[in-house]
Amino acid sequence: MNFKDEMKQKVAQIEIILDEYLPAQEGLQKTVLTAMNTTVKAGGKRPRPMLINETYQMFGGKGDIVKPFMAATMMITEEVRKHVISFMEKIWRSLQEMHFLIMRMKLQRKHLILRRKTRS
Repeated sequence: MNFKDEMKQKVAQIEIILDEYLPAQEGLQKTVLTAMNTTVKAGGKRPRPMLINETYQMFGGKGDIVKPFMAATMMITEEVRKHVISFMEKIWRSLQEMHFLIMRMKLQRKHLILRRKTRS
């Protein structure tokens, strides 16, 4: 089996594990759970859970005890990514506001200098 085929097989196994641990999309919170599950299951190579599983096997691990940890890394990683993006957006808005204030102060200063020159 070549690397690409092995990678596809491992990603498929990780997808099955994710399905086992993600909450069912039902009940009053169905919309929220659907959004959450869709975000976590967004396409990717799944390197973090794959590394956890490979390390577990490398040290002689057998069985399913590692599965919840594999799923958790995907869920935590996605949450962290969302928070980082949100934080970066806030920083960007703050920088835009600061830029606006600096430009406004420069214009006010320029206007003040012009007023002084016209008075004298």
